[in-house]
Amino acid sequence: MTLNAQIGYQVSLLDAATGQPRADETVSVKVEITDSSGSLICSETKSATSDDFGVLSLTIGNTSTFENADWSKLPFYISATVDDVLLGRSQILNVPVAEYAKKTGNLTQEILMSKTWSGGGYHLSFSKDNVRFYDEESSRIYRYKVSGDFVICYDTANGAGTMFLFYTGTHLVESDDTIYR
Repeated sequence: MTLNAQIGYQVSLLDAATGQPRADETVSVKVEITDSSGSLICSETKSATSDDFGVLSLTIGNTSTFENADWSKLPFYISATVDDVLLGRSQILNVPVAEYAKKTGNLTQEILMSKTWSGGGYHLSFSKDNVRFYDEESSRIYRYKVSGDFVICYDTANGAGTMFLFYTGTHLVESDDTIYR
């Protein structure tokens, strides 16, 4: 089984005539991620059921095209289509340091493995294939992939968790702005 990075994504279903939520309705949703030129990065179609408020909660990233995408080629856009109607398209936003990180272009596996990275009470220790994320009470092992100056870490326990790190040239920065030195 291949472990993929994943993105949580939500869309609202509203009745076109009344504007009311389409609650508890199962639909086919096509989600696409494109680059700034509109070129398709990945596409997934899945069945989902809306909640009481018409909200569909989706997990995107179950395809090999998602896993193999070059995530250093920002910006990216995500869109959802239901019943052949485009519900919207928006940019996938990143912390500002990601803009800097994509320009440095010098992250290597050797840099990652050269030390234990620490920040926010946690530590990251990289080996050839895995990264150990730990504190005094717990430990979690991820597989990882380097893409440009991005590190995409895949949860090996259940495939559901993902950690994105950006390399600034001296630090690793997690998507929640935790800095590892």
